[in-house]
Amino acid sequence: VANPLPAVDLEELYYICNDDSFQLDLSAYDYTIQVTGPNAVALGGNIFNISATGTYTVVATNNFGCTSTYTFEVSLFHEPVISEIIVGLNTITVKLVRNDSYPNVQYSLDGVNFQNSNILTIPQRGINYDIYVKIGECIYLIYTVETIEIPTFFSPNNDGFNDVWKIRP
Repeated sequence: VANPLPAVDLEELYYICNDDSFQLDLSAYDYTIQVTGPNAVALGGNIFNISATGTYTVVATNNFGCTSTYTFEVSLFHEPVISEIIVGLNTITVKLVRNDSYPNVQYSLDGVNFQNSNILTIPQRGINYDIYVKIGECIYLIYTVETIEIPTFFSPNNDGFNDVWKIRP
């Protein structure tokens, strides 16, 4: 009778943010599991805290004493690099240098409400806006945009209405 080897479903590559960690949750497996690597801490119940980049090894042992060994890498997300910011009448468009390692990029003006579109609607001109980019679970403040209020028209005809336009940040 051949006993089955333990099988564990792992990604080959995981990403973490700077000074951050993630939990590798292997609690669904009824094996004895050991994780070794640069900074793997067993939290109990086959849950491990991973908080450093590098190569990690998972050894799973089933009730029959059969073992399987897996390896995975942990890498840092690199901070996004802006290629262009376009300020329109009521929008800010953010263009990033393409990085294929980014799984999902989202954009925000407040660091809380993120959207998939890189075209951000600005509620009011004449205000500075911080542009945040979220990659995976990492949030980066990448730029502050100063918008100026530009009237739709001005008429310098000395009638006292809309005669002068001053740039106001």
